[in-house]
Amino acid sequence: MKIKTKISLGLIFLFLAILLTGGLGVWYLHQLSADAKNILQDNYETLEYSKKMLESLEKNTNENKRFEQNLIAQEQNISEIGEKDVTQQLRAKFNLFKKDSSISHIGSMRQYIFQLMELNMNAIIRKNQVATKRADDAITLLSFVLAAVVLFTFSFIFNFPNYIAEPIAELTKGIKEIANKNYEQRLHFKANDEFGDLANAFNKMAEKLNNYEHSNLAELLFEKRRIEAIINNMNDAIIGLDEQNNVLFVNQIAVQILGLKESEIIGKYAPDIALNNDLLRSLLQNEASSNPIKIFADQKESYFTKDILAVKNAENTASGTVIILKNITKFQESDLEKDNFIAAISHELKTPISAIKASLELLTDEKNGKTNKIQKELINKLKQEAELIIMITNELSKTAQNHDDLLEKK
Repeated sequence: MKIKTKISLGLIFLFLAILLTGGLGVWYLHQLSADAKNILQDNYETLEYSKKMLESLEKNTNENKRFEQNLIAQEQNISEIGEKDVTQQLRAKFNLFKKDSSISHIGSMRQYIFQLMELNMNAIIRKNQVATKRADDAITLLSFVLAAVVLFTFSFIFNFPNYIAEPIAELTKGIKEIANKNYEQRLHFKANDEFGDLANAFNKMAEKLNNYEHSNLAELLFEKRRIEAIINNMNDAIIGLDEQNNVLFVNQIAVQILGLKESEIIGKYAPDIALNNDLLRSLLQNEASSNPIKIFADQKESYFTKDILAVKNAENTASGTVIILKNITKFQESDLEKDNFIAAISHELKTPISAIKASLELLTDEKNGKTNKIQKELINKLKQEAELIIMITNELSKTAQNHDDLLEKK
């Protein structure tokens, strides 16, 4: 018998035993709950109604309305044999009492109420005995099932580990030898079960690893890992695609920018990934652009330029594409700082130039004194120069604003 079959049979037995135990427990609990509910709903409520009706009869004031309410409730809660007849007799006597408030009617009503209470007290005792017997039966049956489960489980736990411990220990030793590149290691299990299959698979794996270790493939994979390490250490984001647009490789920077895990990208069809990734969808457009792309990365906005390199094989046919995103955030920030500086300078120059113009206007006003011909020429010259400076500062401000608007659009 295979190990899988043994474990399956053991677990199936345990499952059925647990299911049986749980099912019996739930069934008995449901029955006990139903018994308790019946006692409370059918009998205890009748006792409460009877008690309230007796209290109504004991009071000197008119309590017919309260008595009527409890009598109606009792009529709707009849559950025991003979209880209906007694309730009907109590109703008839109460109807007579409402017409003639005689003490004899009160005595008869008390007698019927006591009969109701006695019927329900006897029912409570009887139902309690049934519930007690049911609980005892449940304890006995569940104890028997639990004992059988415990015995089987103990036997399973005690014997099964001994059966698998030795092969696992030998397998662990073999794996450690393989990890130390001792590919001559072999397993020898004399069994026709899964352990025998495992030994055969392990031995085949060790043989292939031994052949691989001495082949040129190892050198190729070593070079591949070295190239991957170089790509991962580059500051630019790099995505490699084959001719069918399947992702061959991505470096860590590209993974961070895309906001995906490497396992969600490598080997996947790029257009499928792009369905839920706006950035990759824009990158797959086969158009290189000098305009910067604004991407939120590393908890800040960064700027990148996109380059697309077509990879061709020896036959000069396309075999893939490499997308490179160059980080130009520092240059973009420098441009922004330059524009801010120009805008600040332009703003600061306008105030003193405006003051100069105002002063020149005052000088030309004859109220402040006459000026000769040379002074007028100098003043006009200064006005022209002031206008020229104002025009230059306005052009600088306009250029800086246009550059900022262009960056916002990009």
